This record gives sequence, structure tokens and C-alpha cells, in this order.
Amino acid sequence: MSFQTQINQYPAPGVEGARASNNPISSVVASEGTLKAGASGTRVGGFAWNTAAGLANSFSLSGGVPAGFVGNEQQALITIFLATNSQIVPAGYPVTEYDRGDFWAKTIFTEATINQKVYANLLTGKIMFAATGAFPVTPSGVTGTITASFATSIMTVTTTSVYLAAGMKIHDSAKDSIPVGTYISSQLTGSAGSTGTYQLTTVTGTVASSATIVAETEDVGGSTTSSCSASSGSATMTVNTVTNGSIYAGQLVSGTSIPAGTYVSALGTYTDAAGNGTLTLSAVTTATISAAAVLFSPWIETPWYVKSNGNVGDLIKIGVKN
Repeated sequence: MSFQTQINQYPAPGVEGARASNNPISSVVASEGTLKAGASGTRVGGFAWNTAAGLANSFSLSGGVPAGFVGNEQQALITIFLATNSQIVPAGYPVTEYDRGDFWAKTIFTEATINQKVYANLLTGKIMFAATGAFPVTPSGVTGTITASFATSIMTVTTTSVYLAAGMKIHDSAKDSIPVGTYISSQLTGSAGSTGTYQLTTVTGTVASSATIVAETEDVGGSTTSSCSASSGSATMTVNTVTNGSIYAGQLVSGTSIPAGTYVSALGTYTDAAGNGTLTLSAVTTATISAAAVLFSPWIETPWYVKSNGNVGDLIKIGVKN
């Protein structure tokens, strides 16, 4: 455990997965003795998908709206040596999911505005917010270093090795000048995802010019491509050029001649290292695709809505409208 370097002026309103009101709730119906955490565990404060065998997983490799939101029933366990906290329910332990009610959730990618829709990450169960019917792709950076200067809560980037996007976490090598939990809130000026000025969620201290600044995403983002091809009626797509991000099995696919709800069912010869290759889609194309731009997103829209405003990294109230 590292030495404490900051304090909060006010106590947190709650914790991820906890109830945010006394409004009625309803849990997902399951047979007696079923609905247990899957082999990888189940994350509290996020969404889960259920299998026919009654396992609750924080991911879905076959698309579809999640079964429910995993509430905080104090069932997560700290299983990592010297870890200070955990949000993971270990494999085989009982899980309670809710399909109605008001709960606290954390946004790690976008600012929250009341009445936005809640989107679930198909690969991790985590949450972001966007307009109804959106197809969120960013953030699609991974982890990289940047050169930047700081003035209060504004970061000016002069070089970067990674695509920068709202929701990325920023910290310095010593991790003592940039408060823990600092995120990019928005880009203010400059080239998209590159050099320019960025709004941060906290006010920084004095950051040494020699400090190594790291930008990283906390979750799996999407990918944009500028050239993909496929034959009409084929489930095989060839990716020629990836312009940003990474492609994973389970991501939704959007593009001309690709049916709505199509997802990547398997990676063929595609690898990040090569930046191209074949993919297997869950549905066949309706026409020939030639050198077309295609989007890949791990985010699926849920029936849940945002019920309180907040910045990136804040606890937000979410719920299902009656």
C-alpha cells in the first residue's frame, strides 16, 4: 500500500454497485442455486451476461443486451496478496443482478448528462454514457507516454505515442504531482487525439519537466478502419487498414452492407502487430464491400438511463425508467 498523498474534502456519496435511492428494485429471476460468478469472476458495479448453465459473466462474445446490473451485496473478495480492495466476485460465488432500481455506477470514459443512455462494454461489463442509438468507438488508445506541460487543470501536449481521448487516465512517473484518478475530460484544441490542449478532471501540482507522463485507458475501446473488404453474402471480412485502436472478438461492427447487431465472432488472421487480416462476422454481408470504412465498438446500448450529472471518474446514478 502506497503512502496517502491526498484527502477528499467531502465523503463519497456511495460506492459502485450500491443502491442510490429507495425506489423499487427488482432482481433478475434465476433458478435456485444458480446465477454464480463465471470462471473469470463477475465485476460488481457493472453489467453481466448469463449463460444457460446459470453463470454470470462480465463479458459477452456473442453480442446482446446484458441480463442485469451487478449490485454491491458485499460478495466481492480480496484474493490478491496485499491488495487493498476488490470488485470481483470469485468464480462459483453467488451473484445478484438487478434489472430495475437506482444504483451508483462509475463512468470512466465520458461525462454524464441526465437522460443519456447507459452503454455496457461487451468485453468487460464496464459502463459509459452516450446518446440513444449511438455507436461509441473511442477511446481507442491503449497505453503510451506523452510530453506535456500543465497549468491548473489544462494539459498541453507537444508529443504523444498514443491516441489521446476523453476518459484516459493521466499520471506522472513519480505519481505524486498528478492526483490519483485524474482523467482527460475533453480535448480543447489541436489535432484530434494528438498534440493540443486537454481539459483534465483535477487540478495538478507542479510537474517536473523531466517527469514521464503516461496516458492509459482503463478498459477496452473500439477501432476505426479506413479500408475493409468482403464479398456479398460472406461472413469473412478482410481488414486492410486500421486507423485507430484494436479489434477484438465480441466487438460490434458497423458499416455499409453490414446488418445491424453484427459482431466479430472470431479473429482470423488479423493481429494488432500486422494491422490487417481476416475476421469472421456473426452475419453475412448484404452486398460487396470494397475499400470501405468500418467501425468496431465494444459498447452496447442498455435499457438503463443516467439520472445524475457528473464528470469522468465520478459516481453517477443510473436507473431504468418506468
